[in-house]
Amino acid sequence: MPENKLNYKRKFIELAVAVLLFGLILGMHTPVGLEAAATKALIAKLPSGISSEIDQKFGTGIDFNRNYADYKAYADNIEIAIAKSGTSILTKQSYDASEKKSSYNLMTLSKASEKIGLAAKAVLAIAVLMLVFWIFEIVPIYVTSLLPIVMFPLLSVASLSSVAFPGYFIVTSEYANHLIFLFMGTFMLAKAIEKWHLDKRIAIKIIKVFGTNPKYLLLGFILTTAFLSMWISNTATTAMMIPIALALLKHAHHDKKEMRFETGLLLAIAYAASIGGLGTIIGSPPNAVFAGFAQSLAKTTITFVGWMKFGLPFVILFIPICWLYMSWRYTEKGIRLGEHLVTQRLGKFSQGEKNVAIIFAVTALLWLSRSAIPIIHWPGWSSLKPFGLNLTLINDSAIAIAAAIALYLVPASLKKYEPTLDLETGFSISWGTLILFGGGLTLGAAIANTGVAAWFAELLTVFSGVHVLILLIIISALAVVLTEFTSNTATATMLMPVMFALGAAMAAGNSNYPLVFMATAAVATSLSFVLPIATPPNAIAYGTGKIKLKEMIHAGIALDILGILLWSVMAASIFGVLF
Repeated sequence: MPENKLNYKRKFIELAVAVLLFGLILGMHTPVGLEAAATKALIAKLPSGISSEIDQKFGTGIDFNRNYADYKAYADNIEIAIAKSGTSILTKQSYDASEKKSSYNLMTLSKASEKIGLAAKAVLAIAVLMLVFWIFEIVPIYVTSLLPIVMFPLLSVASLSSVAFPGYFIVTSEYANHLIFLFMGTFMLAKAIEKWHLDKRIAIKIIKVFGTNPKYLLLGFILTTAFLSMWISNTATTAMMIPIALALLKHAHHDKKEMRFETGLLLAIAYAASIGGLGTIIGSPPNAVFAGFAQSLAKTTITFVGWMKFGLPFVILFIPICWLYMSWRYTEKGIRLGEHLVTQRLGKFSQGEKNVAIIFAVTALLWLSRSAIPIIHWPGWSSLKPFGLNLTLINDSAIAIAAAIALYLVPASLKKYEPTLDLETGFSISWGTLILFGGGLTLGAAIANTGVAAWFAELLTVFSGVHVLILLIIISALAVVLTEFTSNTATATMLMPVMFALGAAMAAGNSNYPLVFMATAAVATSLSFVLPIATPPNAIAYGTGKIKLKEMIHAGIALDILGILLWSVMAASIFGVLF
C-alpha cells in the first residue's frame, strides 16, 4: 500500500480514537467525585453565609465528598441567583430585592452543582481530545491549541465575551496572557541575534577556550548551548549549534570512535539546550507556564530572579553530570577534531552585532535587577519612582517587548537607514508556539476553575502518605513520561492545576507544597531525553540522520533517571526556603 494511503488510514484511525474517547467521556454519567470537586469550586464563590453553613454541615475536602449525597438533599432546598455575566451570586432574598432580576438566572444550588459538574465533564472530555490530538499530531499541535475557542463556548464551559458561570473566565483572555508577550519579545531578540551572527561569534569564541580534546570540546558545546538556551529558545539554540557541530565533524575521518563521538556530541547539544532552558524563566515555555499558574492559582509572583533561585542551581548541578555521563559514554582517546573551525575568524563587530549585544545585555540586566537582590542590598528598580513614574507596573514581559521595539528603532547602518531587526526577520518568529502556549493556559484555566484539577488531585492523594521525596519522584516521572509523547508546554499546562490542587490538599501547615509540586512538574517536562518527539531539540538532533533511535533511547533513559533523582532531592531540600 502506498505510504500516503497508509498515512491517511493512520490519521483516520487516530481521529476515530480521539472522537470516540471524547464521546464516551461526554456521554457518561458525571462521576460523583468530579461533581463534588466542581461544586467546591462553586461554593468558594457563594455568599459567605451559605458557604460557611455548607462547610459546617458537610465539611471540606474528602469529608465533603463522603457527605455529598446529604449535601445534594440540602442544596435542593436552597435557591441562588447566578449572574449571566460576572461573578456575582445572590441569595434568594437578595435576588427578590434586586432591580436587575433579568441579569441573573435563578436556580437551586443543587441544579447549579449539576451544571458545573457537566462543565467539568466537558472540560475533561476536551482535555482528553486535545491530548490525543497533541500526541498523534492529528492536526498540527498549534491548530489543536485553538480548539478551546470553539469547544468551550459550544459546551457551555466559558464565554468568548464575558466572565460567566460555570467557567468564570473569558476563553480568549489567556491567549493574550502577559507571558505570551514575554516570549514574543525574546523570540524577536533571538531572531536579531541569529540575523547578525552574534550567536556564532559567541559559540566559536567559547569553543576556542576548550581546545580540540573530545572531552573538553564536548564540555565547550554543552556549556555554550546551555548558556545560550537560558536566554533564547531551546529550539533556536539547538538549531544554531547543530550546524556548528556538523561543520566540526565534517572533516572527521569517521572511524568507529569518531562516529560514536559524533552521535554523543549531537545528543549532548540537544540535552544541554533542554537543561539550560531551566536556568531562567524565559529559557523554556514550561517555566513561564509555572509562573502563570503560580500567579493565577497560588497568588504568588515568580519573578525573573525568583525562578533563577532554584532553576540556575539545578542547571549548575545537572550540566556537569550531563557532561560526565556523555563523555564517559561517547569519548575515547585519540580523537582530535575542529582545528579548522576553532581558528575561524569572523572579523570586526558589525554595527548590527554591537546593537544586538548592547540591547541583549541591557535587557538581561533589567530582568536581573527588577526585584530586590539582598546580597548587594539592592532594593530592585521596580520599587523606585523616578519622575513620579510607577515602575511597579513594569514586569518582565514589558521589558522583553521594549527590547523588541528597540531592535526595530536602532539603526544598523547610519549611511542607509536599516533597522537592527527588520519586519520580515522579526515576524518570522514561531507564532505557533505562542498559540500553543495560549491554548495550554486556556485549557489549564478551565481545568482549575471547574474543579477537574481538584478531582485529579484527590485521586492522587492515594500517594499522600508516602515520603515527600518519593512523591516528588513520582510527579517528576509522570511529567517526564507524558512529555516523551506530547508537547512539554502542553504537559506542563495539564499538570499545573492538578499539582496545585494536590499540594493544597496536602499542605498541612506547609503552604509551599502547591508551589513545589507545580515547579517539579514544570522542571520535569524539560527532562525528557528519550524520544525524538519529546522536545524540539531532540527532534532537531535526530533529524540530522546521524543518530539511531535505539541509541537515543539508551542514552536518554539514564539521563532521564539522573535528572529526576537530582531534581527530586533538590526540591525536597528547599521547602520553605525559595518561595
